[in-house]
Amino acid sequence: MTDATTLTGCGTALVTPFNEDLSIDEDALRRLVEFQISEGIDFLVPCGTTGESATLDDDELCRVVEIVVDTAKARVPVIAGAGGNNTAHVVELAREYEKLGVDGLLSVSPYYNKPTQEGLYQHFRAIAESTRLPIIVYNVPPRTAVNIAPDTIVRLAAIPNIIGVKEASGDISQIAEIATRVPAGFKIFSGDDSVTLYVLLAGRAKVYVADERGHELQLNQIGPGEYFGDVTLDGGPRSASVMALEPCRCAVLKSAELARFTCDHPEFALHLTRKLAHRVRALTSSVRDLALMDVYGRVARLLLDLAEEVDGRLVIEEKLTQKDIAQRVGASREMISRIFSDLTAGGYVRKENGRLFIVRKPPAHW
Repeated sequence: MTDATTLTGCGTALVTPFNEDLSIDEDALRRLVEFQISEGIDFLVPCGTTGESATLDDDELCRVVEIVVDTAKARVPVIAGAGGNNTAHVVELAREYEKLGVDGLLSVSPYYNKPTQEGLYQHFRAIAESTRLPIIVYNVPPRTAVNIAPDTIVRLAAIPNIIGVKEASGDISQIAEIATRVPAGFKIFSGDDSVTLYVLLAGRAKVYVADERGHELQLNQIGPGEYFGDVTLDGGPRSASVMALEPCRCAVLKSAELARFTCDHPEFALHLTRKLAHRVRALTSSVRDLALMDVYGRVARLLLDLAEEVDGRLVIEEKLTQKDIAQRVGASREMISRIFSDLTAGGYVRKENGRLFIVRKPPAHW
């Protein structure tokens, strides 16, 4: 066994592979465990929701856990899923898992029957008192129909072997509150990949929206030092997509890390607010241009915005295709082709050695 109280990093919720006859594919499961460990995963989570825990019987649950523990051989911690709305059954399962040598438990809150906050507390307390194993409480209200409130998490954190929470509420303000109220050392794991902030360290990416026909409108391009992600402060859906334009390297901040860091460094919260304000201002400008400018006007504005003075001439260093420009200004490639033909014929732009030069300022209207 390993010490799950020092648990950190990323854990894989393992799938449970099956044979054609719906029996567990034990060889595939062992290969999966080996693959995860070889790729550097920090811990393994068999028999979670991803592992079909709700549809496996107890013998199958225990067999999956037994195989994972045996294959892992204490190289990484094994945190087995043991949750449900039948407290007595979860207690029994926790005891069986302890005999099998797991390092800890991940226990989802009772689903469907909507217990009160006191009911949630008593449920998890009963599980904790039935085993010596460290327990991570799993809060995922979109699936269970009940949220474990911060007050309840704080009460549970006082139970010695409840060592953390997997937070998948999607509510970053709730995560921040938990982070500021639980004891030092209490672990907060992000259970919702949509509440993630990426900091671009190297490379370039585009932010865009698209329809089902594949038509794109590029909102902006981002480079090193910029942020992107789904920090859904209001719980809303993703509003745009991001695609790398060249190889990118990112730092990843999960919701719990972001909440803790923001609480500890309020100056970062102010910095992030300024960045968001800048983004909103740029987006407002783009919407204004789309609504009030014709296509030519938007192209002319884009070219002047991208141009830099080099040796007394305005040059656009970025290698732009007509498709790139069409996506940035919200027009068809055919329209952009006609506009560039006119600008070239009129002596306003010229291409030299793959670079685009603005020979003279394009008129405001064509």
